[in-house]
Amino acid sequence: MIKNIIFDLDETLIETRKFLDNFVKSIHQNFFSNIEFELFKKVFYEEIKKEYEKLKDHEFFDLGLGYFDIYFENGLDRFLGIKKSSQIRERIVSNILSKLNIDNSNNLSTKIIRYMMSKWQNHLEKIDGVDELLNKLQNYNLYLLTDGFTDTQLSRAYFLNLDKYFKRSYASEDLEKGKKFSIPFMLLMKENNLIPEETLMIGDNYQSDYLGAKKCGITPIYFDRYNRDDIALLKASNYDELLNIINSL
Repeated sequence: MIKNIIFDLDETLIETRKFLDNFVKSIHQNFFSNIEFELFKKVFYEEIKKEYEKLKDHEFFDLGLGYFDIYFENGLDRFLGIKKSSQIRERIVSNILSKLNIDNSNNLSTKIIRYMMSKWQNHLEKIDGVDELLNKLQNYNLYLLTDGFTDTQLSRAYFLNLDKYFKRSYASEDLEKGKKFSIPFMLLMKENNLIPEETLMIGDNYQSDYLGAKKCGITPIYFDRYNRDDIALLKASNYDELLNIINSL
C-alpha cells in the first residue's frame, strides 16, 4: 500500500523551460533590445554553458546543478567563495558583451548581473493543475526532493506557495549528492522512517528521478510531459494520467 509520495520540482511541478525562456527574454528586453534576439540567445547560452562545463571538476557539481544555478541566489558563493563566483559571473557577462560588440561602460555588466540575481523569481510559474493535483493527494505523506542549491530550489517552491503541501522539502545540497546517486532518497527515507515499498517517486528526469529512486526500492513514475521516450515501466505525460497511475497502485 502506497503511503508516501516524493515529488521532483523542476518540470514536474513548475514550468522550468518556460521560466528560463521568459527570463532570457527579459534580459534581452532590458539590456540587449538592439540585438536580434536569436543571436543574443545563442551567445548567452554559449557563454553560460562554457563556464558551466568548467565547474564539472568541483565536488558540488554532483548536486545536479543546472546552467543557471551560477546566477540564482548565492549557492555558488558558499562553495567557491564570493570573490571567485563573482569573477565567474563577471566573465560570462563580459564575454557576452564582447561577442555582441557592446561596450561594457558605466558598469553595464554589473547592472546585468544584479538584474539576473534579483529578478529571476518574477518569471516562475506553476504547471497548470498542480494545486488541484497536490490537494487530491493530501491523504498521502508528500515530500519534495529536488537537485541543486538549497536556497535556490526551496525558494522557488516557497515563492509559488507549493511548500505548504509537503511534510518536508529537501534539496540535494542538504543530502550530500544529486538524486542520480540515490543517496538523497536513502537519507530522506531514513530521516522520515519511510518504507521503500510504501513510497513513490515522481519526476521528469529518467536518470535522477526514475533510476535513482528505483535503486533504493522506491516505485518511480516517469513524468514525461514532452513524450521523449517510452523506456519507463510507469510513465505519465499529464496530471490526469499521473493520478490514474497512483490510484491504481
